[in-house]
Formats: sequence, structure tokens, C-alpha cells
Amino acid sequence: MSSDPFGQGRSQQQGAPRRRGLFGNVRWWILIAFAVYAAVSWFGSKETDPYTGADAHYGATPEEEVQLGAQAFQQVVGDANAQGELLPPDSPQSQAVSQIARRLIDKVPQVSADLAAMHGVAAPTSHQGFEWSAAVIDSEEANAFCLPGGKIAVYTGLLPITQNTDALAVVMGHEIAHALLRHGSQRMAHDHGQRVGVLGDRQQAGIDRDLA
Repeated sequence: MSSDPFGQGRSQQQGAPRRRGLFGNVRWWILIAFAVYAAVSWFGSKETDPYTGADAHYGATPEEEVQLGAQAFQQVVGDANAQGELLPPDSPQSQAVSQIARRLIDKVPQVSADLAAMHGVAAPTSHQGFEWSAAVIDSEEANAFCLPGGKIAVYTGLLPITQNTDALAVVMGHEIAHALLRHGSQRMAHDHGQRVGVLGDRQQAGIDRDLA
């Protein structure tokens, strides 16, 4: 048969691409590895949340959370100080926030133990490693947060909205609860699971193209 530059003269046997066996395709093994890794990462990080009694997944240890929180807080406070927005500890606003913070922090051990007992689990100890501190930032932003490890910041824009110490204590208590419940670490676990899922989907797409 004469040579055809467009391949039209090739026999069907010669032109048909060879398909590798299902388990001979290394991508299938990679996909299986992704699935196993995702399962181990997800179920291996599962713990019982002593504050809620529900299953929870964490992306970092309490010690790692404290370190990450301290680094983030140092950045925020450093930026505020550089811009002249960090109020001194002896300012009326800073003193008021510090007093509220102390009241709330003093209740953490008892509240933690009571909630854990309610759910029949051991009292949490992660808060014992918290390095509590509070800062007030002069800003129109109405915001407050408590980073992992007990680093609290309150923006002065929130003060006219809360109007009194009791209302401000409610807001600060809510933010402290986020840190105690380790919501940041839970988001890390969730994001990690999503990233593994995306990588697995991409690998699956490559397999589907090979089999098409």
C-alpha cells in the first residue's frame, strides 16, 4: 500500500491506539493514593469538640495554633504601631478592654469544664497554652477578633456601637469563643481537604482523557 501523508492508507489495526490496562495506568494508582491520603488526613484529624460534643477536624495542633496566632497578632499590632494607631496600655479604651478581657478569661476554665462535662468528655486543656493579651487599635473599623492562642484586638470604631462594657463583653466573648473552639484550625482542615479534592479531580480528568 502506498504511503499516505494523511494516514488514510493505514489499516485499522495499525492506526488504532493501544490503551493501557486500567491498573497499568499509573494515574489510577496516583488517584488511589490521593483518596487514601484524603481519608487518612480527614479521619485522622477527627476529634470530639469538648465544647459542643460534635465531631470536629483540625488542621493544626494547639501548639501550632498558638504560634500562628502570635505571628499574625505581631503583624497586626506592628502595622498599627507603625501607623500610630496602636493605643497605649494606659489609655482609657485600653484599660476598659483589658478589664473586660480579664473577666472573660477568668471564666474560661470553669466554662470549659462545665461544657465538657455536659457532653461527657474530658475537659479541654488547649486554652492552658494560650498567651492572652489584648490591644486596642484606633480605627473607624467596627471590628474585634481573638486569634488562636488568645490574642485579642478591638478597634475603636466598635466602641460607639457597643456603647457600654456589657455589650462590648458580649462581642469579645464571641470572638474568644472562636479561638477556644479552634475554628481557625477547623477551617485549615476543611481547606486542606478541598485542595486534596481538587488535585484528585484533576488527576481523574487526566485519566478520563486517556480512556476517551
